Amino acid sequence: MALPDYEGLGPFERVLYALTMRKDCFPRYLGVDIALLAVREALVVLARPSPRLAEALPALARQLPTEAVELLVVGGEPELLQLWPAGPGIGRWHWPEGGEASLEEGGWEGPLAEHLHQHRDGGGPPDWEHFYGVMEPRIAQQIKEQREQEGFAQRMQGQRVVVVPALLTGIAAVWAMEQWLGAPDWLPAVMRLGAFAPEPVAEGQIWRTVSYAWMHGSWMHLFANGYVLWRVGSEVERLVGSERMLIAYALGALGGGLLSQVFVDGISTGASGAIWALLGVQATVVIGNRGQLPQAIAERARSAVVQNIVLNILLSALPGINWAGHLGGLIGGVLASLATRLPVYNAVVQRVLVLGSALLLLAAPLMGWMVERPWELRESPPLYPTRVGDLELPLPEAPEAADGGWQVGQPFRSPLQLELFLLPLPTGLDPEGSGWMEERLRSVPEDFPVLIGTQVRTIRGQRVYTATYENDGGSRLELALRWFPGSPGRVLWVDSFLEQGSPALLEGYAAQIAAEARSIP
Repeated sequence: MALPDYEGLGPFERVLYALTMRKDCFPRYLGVDIALLAVREALVVLARPSPRLAEALPALARQLPTEAVELLVVGGEPELLQLWPAGPGIGRWHWPEGGEASLEEGGWEGPLAEHLHQHRDGGGPPDWEHFYGVMEPRIAQQIKEQREQEGFAQRMQGQRVVVVPALLTGIAAVWAMEQWLGAPDWLPAVMRLGAFAPEPVAEGQIWRTVSYAWMHGSWMHLFANGYVLWRVGSEVERLVGSERMLIAYALGALGGGLLSQVFVDGISTGASGAIWALLGVQATVVIGNRGQLPQAIAERARSAVVQNIVLNILLSALPGINWAGHLGGLIGGVLASLATRLPVYNAVVQRVLVLGSALLLLAAPLMGWMVERPWELRESPPLYPTRVGDLELPLPEAPEAADGGWQVGQPFRSPLQLELFLLPLPTGLDPEGSGWMEERLRSVPEDFPVLIGTQVRTIRGQRVYTATYENDGGSRLELALRWFPGSPGRVLWVDSFLEQGSPALLEGYAAQIAAEARSIP
């Protein structure tokens, strides 16, 4: 930007001089008849009548902000103000020859208004020698910074982004599998796909400290993390390169899982921890490495990064958010970024870390799926003849003795969760003829207070009494009773717990088990 020759002492020159001498003023364009000055968060447009004014002002108005703008037209007619559109954040001033500057009614007042309220004559007489002594180095510095920013922007755009699309593709594929298996509404599917939970990890299922980062708990959760990963991840990948970005992401996922193991007592899914690692990389590069970014970009980026981290810290404090996963991810990202400054860090070390990170991210869910076999949830659980007391029952898993009966299946893990009881009857009691069975069905369990319906069915020649109950969360309990006459008689009681989101193929197992039970001689 070349500086024009300023010589006058009129209102235009006085205001121009006074504003450009402010430390918070950034001249965007300086001309003899028009000037654009960025002062704090506002834009000041100074103009005076000229042959070009009728074309220049409307063109500028289309390119520049639509608010926080003050226009001052020195001389000419007030109608010249109409060349700049009015608006709630626009202040249009007119300074007629021989008069004082006036703001149109209801106009916005910003830094120009502050100056004119203090100096109705526009300020003291300009010292043009001082003006050029101050402005020439400032303009030269601005040109240098602009070229640095343009070069940096070109380098950033020239960097290929390959890791972020690959991660988003993997997350989308895992989400498709979640939907296919009934997750996230059905907890057995969530757990068998690799969600984080402290008890399984403590039992040795360490893959969950990473595999959880591929999963999400809702469409909103998926879209929110996907959007942030695309925006932040693309910037970080261009900034530090694909290899360092992948290392940070993997360490962030692992760090989030490990810290969750210490502080979290519950099920957790989501890529948030790994995304927090990318925030950590941004922070160390922008705040800690001052030579990597052009100064003007670094100053703006520091403010943005700090605000972003503070905002995410506040979001992490909300109920239901895994703050430990976020903090662990941030620590992992910072460590990954700081490790690049160690003397031993070189291209060979980086390749080894890249390979390890890729294997960690891919092997964790694959290992979990090989062990948990989640695709089996799409099939009806097979039943195997199993001895329970002096009965043989068709069961999906071996029973364990519990609370006067037997328990089959693990909560939140097994598709079928059963409780079995053999109830002895008083001598001579006919539970069917006396209505004892129907009375048991009408006794609503405390945890499942809604009785959906009862039914007496004949299955494979056996009379089975069934009832279905539901709780407020949408989980259901299927009860099946069958009488074994004898001395004394007994009743087989089978409870089948169907968690919210359970597929229809799991319905009716309680009745089937009761009907196919047989006494062992």
